[in-house]
Amino acid sequence: METLDITKIRVPLKKSMESIRTEQDYDLVLKTMEGVLHAKPTTPEGDLLEVLSLLIHEYEKKYYAIEPLTSPEALKYTLP
Repeated sequence: METLDITKIRVPLKKSMESIRTEQDYDLVLKTMEGVLHAKPTTPEGDLLEVLSLLIHEYEKKYYAIEPLTSPEALKYTLP
């Protein structure tokens, strides 16, 4: 099994990973996350995965928000 060297991972964020500011940052963070997706908790890779997932979540909440369905819309999708 190949191991991941955390020192070779470069997270493309400015200001020490405070936020994702651009679509380009978002794409690069997603790509970086792919490299640590199967990391075990309480490892450096797992910690990186957790930080990246929180950053991605906040960015998506702001720029890719999913509005809740109205009652008629919900019925439309649940009824045949």
